[in-house]
Amino acid sequence: MTNIKILLVEDEPIAQKVATITLEQLGYKIDVTATGNQALTLYNKLKYHLILLDLGLPDIDGTIVAAKIRKIDNIPIIALTAHTKDSCEKMCQEAGINHILSKPLTKQTSLDMINKFCPNSILLST
Repeated sequence: MTNIKILLVEDEPIAQKVATITLEQLGYKIDVTATGNQALTLYNKLKYHLILLDLGLPDIDGTIVAAKIRKIDNIPIIALTAHTKDSCEKMCQEAGINHILSKPLTKQTSLDMINKFCPNSILLST
């Protein structure tokens, strides 16, 4: 088990399930929400080590959610997107997003992300 707690913000049910299963199999603690407003509420109530954030949310654009969180905290925020990295890179940088990952989330990309953004945490390997 690991000490890493992740907030997953993903509205697409299949992508949400794939990411949740992948992260839980690696031993990470996950809270899941499907909207930007719910993400902001959870973020303000609980402590996380990392946020995985879909950019295309039904209520608030993911970059707006990231920008709001970035104003109060330097937590690592990773965009999850079905778009190409180049098409959203500038917008993500302006919002304070640390990194962009393409969907679907895999075990290896999850481990790489945790190693990069949470290097002092207890990690599992595949």
